[in-house]
Amino acid sequence: MSETEPLGWAGRVMVVLGLLARLLAVQALWVLGACAGLLVLGAAPATIAALRCLDPEDDAGLWRSFWRHYRRVLVSAQPVLLPFGAGVACALFNLLVVVPEVPGAAGAVLLVVSTVAVAAAAAGGIFAAVYAASVPGARPGESARFGLLGPWLAPGRAAACVGAGLAALAMTTTAAAPIAILFGIAVPLLVARAMVGVVVDRIPGVGALAARPT
Repeated sequence: MSETEPLGWAGRVMVVLGLLARLLAVQALWVLGACAGLLVLGAAPATIAALRCLDPEDDAGLWRSFWRHYRRVLVSAQPVLLPFGAGVACALFNLLVVVPEVPGAAGAVLLVVSTVAVAAAAAGGIFAAVYAASVPGARPGESARFGLLGPWLAPGRAAACVGAGLAALAMTTTAAAPIAILFGIAVPLLVARAMVGVVVDRIPGVGALAARPT
């Protein structure tokens, strides 16, 4: 069979099973990486390393590839993602604690503002993480700047990324909780890489940044 010949049903099944196995492995590696940094300092490098491992062109072994990228971004990932994480936490606190105590129209306005702030901070973190993973030569400030501006330039893609994360979070409270435990991080990251990676590839000069020594 030539490389250009369409896959039969058996070939398509194998492709799907391979993707599921990769997602399971990435999910487990993310958990290990986050725990290795006591979650607060481990979640950011684990997220960027997991996004790199979801690159279809990354044919290195998942274990070695993940930890190589994890070590490379262990320090640089913190200023990229921690500010967005802090923004999400503050906006959630405002949404869940402060807003219920504010009556009337002011409470309704604060509800809308807080909801938008949560979504914007979450989307910004996703965009910044995908940029850092897609452009290994990018400096933290470049990734953070893309996180700040990117969601407003591609709001539909930002909404899709946040929606995938919310769907995974919602599944943890339903009968599908086991699926969320197995794929709840990896699948939203796969969606984010597919949606935001296209935006990153359209940026002029990204190829030169990717070739920059790290």
